Amino acid sequence: MFKDDNKNEGQIGLRPKRDRGMTLLEVVFAISILLIGVTFVVKSDSSMYHYRYQGEIRQQMLFYAAGQLERALHNQPVIQGSASGNPQFSNFNVEFTESDLVPSRNHLKVLRVNVSVVPLTTNSPDPVTLYTYRVNQ
Repeated sequence: MFKDDNKNEGQIGLRPKRDRGMTLLEVVFAISILLIGVTFVVKSDSSMYHYRYQGEIRQQMLFYAAGQLERALHNQPVIQGSASGNPQFSNFNVEFTESDLVPSRNHLKVLRVNVSVVPLTTNSPDPVTLYTYRVNQ
């Protein structure tokens, strides 16, 4: 009676000595779970690169809009991205508007610079708009 109880003493787990290995169903489940995990990692990695690229473009647009607003404040003409001479800004479209804040009282002007990416695609970031206010003299 004691000899049968000590038969599986050196083994880890509850399986008897003759039942080693995995069934085909266990292998299929393990591979399926592994493939689901790999798919998730690949999709999240591609999404990270997409949003990182959009963030870099948006930061460039903000930098370019700030420079164009500065030019407008110094009464210099606004330069379109294609005419800037820099290929990094060549696909930026700049819109500049100058208007009175309150039409009946024209002592305060609003300067607005809007920079967008041309051509507009589904991956394009939203346009960047900067405002500043100036007193008319």
